[in-house]
Amino acid sequence: MAMQSIALLYGDVGIAFQSLGVVYGDIGTSPMYVYLSTFNNGIQHKDDTIGVLSIIFYSTTLVAIVKYVFIILQATYNGDGGTFALYSLICRHANLSLIPSPEEEDGDDLSTPTQDDHNNPLVFRLKSKLENSKFCKLLLLFATMLGTCMVIGDILSAVGGIKKASPAITEEGVIWISIAILVLLFAAQRLGTDKVGCIFAPIICLWFALIGGTGIYNLVKYDHTVVKAINPMYFLDYFRRNKKDAWISLGGTVLSIAGSEALFADVGHFTIRTAEKIGDAYGVAIVLVMSLTSIFIVIVMVLIWQTHIIVVMAYCLSIGVIELVYFSSVMYKFKQGGYMQLIFAIFLMSIMYTWNYVYRKTYHFELDRSIPLHNMEETMARTSCHRLPVVVIFYSDMVQGIPPVFKHYLTNVPAVHSVLLFVSFKTLAISEVPTEKRFIFTRAYPADLYVFHCVVTYGYNDTRNNQETFERSLLERL
Repeated sequence: MAMQSIALLYGDVGIAFQSLGVVYGDIGTSPMYVYLSTFNNGIQHKDDTIGVLSIIFYSTTLVAIVKYVFIILQATYNGDGGTFALYSLICRHANLSLIPSPEEEDGDDLSTPTQDDHNNPLVFRLKSKLENSKFCKLLLLFATMLGTCMVIGDILSAVGGIKKASPAITEEGVIWISIAILVLLFAAQRLGTDKVGCIFAPIICLWFALIGGTGIYNLVKYDHTVVKAINPMYFLDYFRRNKKDAWISLGGTVLSIAGSEALFADVGHFTIRTAEKIGDAYGVAIVLVMSLTSIFIVIVMVLIWQTHIIVVMAYCLSIGVIELVYFSSVMYKFKQGGYMQLIFAIFLMSIMYTWNYVYRKTYHFELDRSIPLHNMEETMARTSCHRLPVVVIFYSDMVQGIPPVFKHYLTNVPAVHSVLLFVSFKTLAISEVPTEKRFIFTRAYPADLYVFHCVVTYGYNDTRNNQETFERSLLERL
């Protein structure tokens, strides 16, 4: 028992160490450029540095700690985070998804209100409104895609923002640098986040030790003025003194909470030497994604957690207002670099939505014209095909029925294989599926047809084998 506890402790410590390289890559490097981006025109008053530090302290406390650590991390979808995870979590509890899934064929009627829904009028009204409005469904899908694409677009805009401070970088250079960053990031994806964490964690750990040690040394030996930043009067005085300039400077201080979303972690691993314009380049993407996350979490609070309305209102009036103020500040600098990532994100979103639209149309077309398994004898009887002594595998997105392309196959091919196997894949809401339960076979009758349907189930943590290994296992189970 003691050995098991020690093993669990070592596992937790290992994960915590890896998270330094993934989660804290951006938020941990913010001190390098947050002040430089905030005071573009120099420091006007000796207390302005403490005022800005006070803003950073309370922004980090409310947004990074209260919002993300205590609230957002409770709303994961099968252990995954991000905008799409929140969208999937909402769609699991309400029939909102415009992305086809196997659950539609399984008969899971998410739109049926539960007893708890009826007991809570607010939940019932919100759920009914969202489910019965196609506009709301499209709006949620667009918001999800926009939040995802803003992260990708942020890479291009960040390099573009740096170009303003380094005219030597040409437009062509911006494009190629952005492409190189994207290729490297996506190439590293297959290695797993833990590998990325192990590579960068020692560097971030050393960085934290250096800046932490330097800070403590200077605090003890020289001056403890920075401790005054805990007093909220300093950031209030900062706004009273500087008024509009203080509001504009929020576009720089927002970098101190950029890593809270943890979607920018990999980008934060790259060294940024010229950062005067980075606030203009990063601001819109960072705050927009945070604001979209807040909108989704409010829906989760009301619809899923059924949080008391007073708590929801408190969240909106505190963290929501802070993010709106930040958003208004970064939008003020829209023409100074913020527009690039929005244009690029809209372009990416149009590609993503086009794929989604075509996929939905194709999926529902096949679903409406699918052949029930019990009708296979009738379908086969209509053709006079020879049976070949081999096995053929048809892959389909449908977990029930035979895809309509099989009719086309029978019409145009004068021979049919002796064993027909229709395979589809389904991801379950569990971490792992035991190997012996991975393949679920259904046989069409009469048995001499040798027609089978197989649903291959995976958990969200399962690793899929390569094609050859998978097909060998499939035929062995058959």
